[in-house]
Amino acid sequence: MFTIADIVTDFFKSRERIIVYICDTADARHLARSRKFGLWFEKFKTTQFMKVDASITDEMGVIYMNALILHRENPYFVEIIDAFRKVTGGYSEDK
Repeated sequence: MFTIADIVTDFFKSRERIIVYICDTADARHLARSRKFGLWFEKFKTTQFMKVDASITDEMGVIYMNALILHRENPYFVEIIDAFRKVTGGYSEDK
């Protein structure tokens, strides 16, 4: 039986793949989900992967916890991180 760690490791056999996730806020347990995912990443991480955390706060004050996980040998590593930071950091900028 596959564990989450096995599934993620298999997914990243292609180093160009990335994972972006947003913790569901519907039941107000998004902060707990974010902590749990963070603990899982720390428990199973290897030097092959990097996780970038971010949050977006909407106009109602709801915080959306999200993260990016990518292989350190992804050929677009810098570009992906820059784009993720622009998207998550630029959401609340004045339009």
